[in-house]
Amino acid sequence: TVESLAKKSGNPRFAWDSYRRFVQMYGDVVLGMKPKSKNDIDPFEEIMDKVKEAKGVLPVLLEEIDRQYALARQRGVYLAHIDIDKRIEEAKKSLNEATKDLMNASTDGIGEKLVSIKKELNEILSSIESETADFNAVKNISDEVARNISEVKYLLNYINTAYQKDASRFDMNEAKVSVEKADNNVKINQSRQIALLGSFDHNELPASKIKEDFSKLLKEVEEDNKLLSGFKKKIDKNSNDEQRARTQLVKLQVVLNEIEVKVNEYHLPAIAASYREDLKKGRGKVARIKELLEEIPLNIEELNKVLDESIDYIYTFYNNVNNIVGMAIMVENAIVFGNKYRSTYPEVDRDLSNAEFSYINGEYTKALTMAISCMETLFPNTANEKILENK
Repeated sequence: TVESLAKKSGNPRFAWDSYRRFVQMYGDVVLGMKPKSKNDIDPFEEIMDKVKEAKGVLPVLLEEIDRQYALARQRGVYLAHIDIDKRIEEAKKSLNEATKDLMNASTDGIGEKLVSIKKELNEILSSIESETADFNAVKNISDEVARNISEVKYLLNYINTAYQKDASRFDMNEAKVSVEKADNNVKINQSRQIALLGSFDHNELPASKIKEDFSKLLKEVEEDNKLLSGFKKKIDKNSNDEQRARTQLVKLQVVLNEIEVKVNEYHLPAIAASYREDLKKGRGKVARIKELLEEIPLNIEELNKVLDESIDYIYTFYNNVNNIVGMAIMVENAIVFGNKYRSTYPEVDRDLSNAEFSYINGEYTKALTMAISCMETLFPNTANEKILENK
């Protein structure tokens, strides 16, 4: 009847909707399948919802499970522990029974049964997706483990080489036990990595289990990596600090020698009373750096402290001496230039004599001010240029 109506009307949807209305009316009038009140659920609609679940939603879910299951097996994902085939077969059997009962209008317990079937199918699908995700993750974690093991090997070789060379010099005994332990760990961890990869490649264990074991292994290897990286950083710092101290020591010696040569070269008639004492103090600081560099083990902290103090002191001293020498030279140039005008201008002779007196007494700032002031009386606004031109 339905097929004939669909053919004649040319509208299958209209035919099946008419059939649905007929069945619904038959249930209502003949079988009494209707809600007792406005708040009750329509029994016919309830059955229709269950039919949709049994013949629509759940079969689609089963198809998705079959698709995901096939893809996972094709990739080699281990799924034996989930017992998928058996669980799918049981779910299909239960679904067929529920559908048959619905078609016979037997609805007792069908709702609960469909809910249970759907829950089971979702759990199966979730397990497949989870194992597939873990399968994909194993490769990344395995690569990370391999990278860390390789880094640990490099660090062990680096530290052992440094230990043989500088163990006593840099007091590396505290690291010895930890390095030996890490050396033993790397051999064990590499064997564990190979075993896990073997189980993974031969599909012997669930990916979730292998991922869990790889994650534990990665954590242990990263701890060794972190520990050894700290030792390497300390070794590098000690070595760099020692090299810096030796380089700066040479520079400081050169600076002190330059200071002494410069003062002696210009034969300054007077110098600050503290000069010799400052020079002596600078030499003492250099000697202290030498002593620290010869100590075993090397006290890096003390060496850096003394070195920084010495650099600050000696370079400040160097700048001060340069300023004094530069000023003294300017005074000499000014007086030499002014000597040309002594006989012509008595006031120039007087002022230059005072400047010379201050110069001899080491009052270079005062002497320079007096000499320039004297020249400015002769050459307003151009005294400095004249002095520089004739130096």
